[in-house]
Amino acid sequence: MDDHVLSHKQLKLSFLTGTLDGGGAEKLQLILSDYFAKKGIDTDLVAFQKVGSLVHQIPSSIHFTDLKVKRIVTSLPIYRNYLKDHTSRIIISSVMRPNIIACLGKIFHKKSHKLIIRIDSAPFNGVSLLKQPKHCVLLGLCMLTYPFADAIVCISQAMREQILSFPFIRKEKVHLIYNPVLAPSYNEKLHEPLPERALALFSDGVPVILAVGRLHPAKDYPTMLRAFALVRQQMECRLVILGEGALLHELMALSESLGITESVHFVGFIDNPLPWMHHADLFVLSSIYEGLSGVLIEALASGTPVISTDCPTGCAEILNNGEFGDLVTVGDHKALAESMIKNVMTPKTPIADALRQHVQQFHSDVAGTSYLALIQSL
Repeated sequence: MDDHVLSHKQLKLSFLTGTLDGGGAEKLQLILSDYFAKKGIDTDLVAFQKVGSLVHQIPSSIHFTDLKVKRIVTSLPIYRNYLKDHTSRIIISSVMRPNIIACLGKIFHKKSHKLIIRIDSAPFNGVSLLKQPKHCVLLGLCMLTYPFADAIVCISQAMREQILSFPFIRKEKVHLIYNPVLAPSYNEKLHEPLPERALALFSDGVPVILAVGRLHPAKDYPTMLRAFALVRQQMECRLVILGEGALLHELMALSESLGITESVHFVGFIDNPLPWMHHADLFVLSSIYEGLSGVLIEALASGTPVISTDCPTGCAEILNNGEFGDLVTVGDHKALAESMIKNVMTPKTPIADALRQHVQQFHSDVAGTSYLALIQSL
């Protein structure tokens, strides 16, 4: 064995996250930490706050550390104490605020650990910075602190290009590794029975259009609802939305004003949305921006037809520039409605070999091998 290559038993990894909310970035930290722990690697999942809908999904294979901070923005002293007690580790951080804290920790404890930061959402998201002053401040802090990381992992090529536009970022530090969305348990979870609460929505032959994601402005559900209202004028179908968030009442009010309340179902957070994807007639993503949409990958791999906005970043890469699903302009509810009607009226077909091969790049073993190679290189 090369003297510079560490065995799995010698490696010590810590995956840093802010909370355990049900977002894609937090879910990916769970998948990655579980993957490496099952490889026999000493793995610690570290959360600034043990809150969120994913708390009960913490894998039994890993050690979990709750830093118990009140606010992530003031968490640096507590995080520095963690670093003092856990030297010689590889820290893998995710999400903008934890990444900034992790980089500050690297500045103060340069030789105690190696730091990999994962970029899960587009720094430049297509929205004017003047309209998002908080994001603008965070973006400035990212530009100042990210150069101190030992490696930066971007989850889409378009995102990698954005990071390379940052000042002081060395090109050789920036790597592209797609998210390991498709875990070994994917097929098993995909073919689980629909929960009882879903049977009434899928059992009467009415086409079901499915959306999955938190009820957040970034997901642009108003455009989806307006598009669906046009679809309902042409055909009978229903829209099922899995996700929770602060916009629930606002979106319900919009549904009522559009006259589609009886056909729109806000289900809330679901632990396993894969059977819903498997049985749906169409999956739709209407986001203004993404990182690399995990739910779009999951839906695509299920064989259900998909539509996505061509938003920054990742969605065009997932669909191979429209080869494996329709791409529509962000915010264009008429174009989205036309695509919805076309896809719902087209019968579902078995998964093509080309699609099956395309989604292989999003499997956990592919990403895991890439992360291990990166870790060893440090």
